[in-house]
Amino acid sequence: MMEEKENRRKNTRAAVWDNVVASVEIDEPYKQKGKGKVTIKAPVRDIGSKGMFVVSEESVPMNAKAEISIDFDSRRPGTLTISAQGKTVRRSDDGFGIQFKKINLKHLMECITGRMNRS
Repeated sequence: MMEEKENRRKNTRAAVWDNVVASVEIDEPYKQKGKGKVTIKAPVRDIGSKGMFVVSEESVPMNAKAEISIDFDSRRPGTLTISAQGKTVRRSDDGFGIQFKKINLKHLMECITGRMNRS
């Protein structure tokens, strides 16, 4: 019998629209000398006040510091965007989870509401 995975998440996340894209810049884990950065631009599967899940085949290190830009309408770039800081906290075959460390929740809600009004 298959067991269901326990949902340990304390905060709710909600699925987002198809064209929500994140640009995530993290420290390059394989850089030998100095601090290199790698940027991953990929769709967001879900988002909440504490974090998000990014759909990507890229391998990311755990607990890596992340600089994030989320575009809530990639059809009209730059019109509904928010920046945040976070760290990678989960990896899977289909992507990675980020926990927000710094995000303007009021602006996040404005972006979500603005995107809802465009649908």
